[in-house]
Amino acid sequence: MDAAKKLNARAVEKAAEKRCHGSTALFVAVDYAFLLGFAGFLTYLVGSRILPSVASAI
Repeated sequence: MDAAKKLNARAVEKAAEKRCHGSTALFVAVDYAFLLGFAGFLTYLVGSRILPSVASAI
């Protein structure tokens, strides 16, 4: 029983060691690209909704 627990504990430690890495630069760049695209899309929606009504009022 102790051997199985030790083996399982070592397997968990090994798995944790493999996952100990930070975010890659590519992941961060892709994440910011999606955020920038989403912000641009929201700006387009707000602008297309507000600006035509302002232009017609002038």
